[in-house]
Amino acid sequence: MGAPPPLLGYFFHPADTPSTLPFMASKGRLYPAAFAPVNTADASSPTLSLDGFDATSGFTMYDIHLSLVLFLPVSLPFGILPRILVLDPASCHCTLLPQPRRNVLPNDHWRSGCRHFVGAAMLSRAHPSKLSFDVVCLTVDDKHPCAWVASYRDGDCS
Repeated sequence: MGAPPPLLGYFFHPADTPSTLPFMASKGRLYPAAFAPVNTADASSPTLSLDGFDATSGFTMYDIHLSLVLFLPVSLPFGILPRILVLDPASCHCTLLPQPRRNVLPNDHWRSGCRHFVGAAMLSRAHPSKLSFDVVCLTVDDKHPCAWVASYRDGDCS
């Protein structure tokens, strides 16, 4: 397989970054998407590729949002919740999130095989220059829908 094509540029949504936590959606002016061209003649120009990430082995791409790529395992035994891999190709950072905690709901039926994984999605990115984001994992537990939200902030997952 040959080298990936050069990156001609990228789209981003400029916005003011709040200075305090928690980060809230801006109530101010909406900014249109902007395109930032990259000088392809410059050897130091960035390239966006997943080729150099060995961590993605055994995973399949599931969602892309705000330049973060969400991967799920290729296969899992029935009833097992996946560990979610999140990758930022621009900064070459990635993290493998822990599985959702067990026994946090009354009458949690995960041991009886009644838990079904529905899907996962990237909800938000707290800061564009850091690996900080929120992910949701959707399950059905014995006919009851559940949403598990993981917040990842610079190495800490809650």
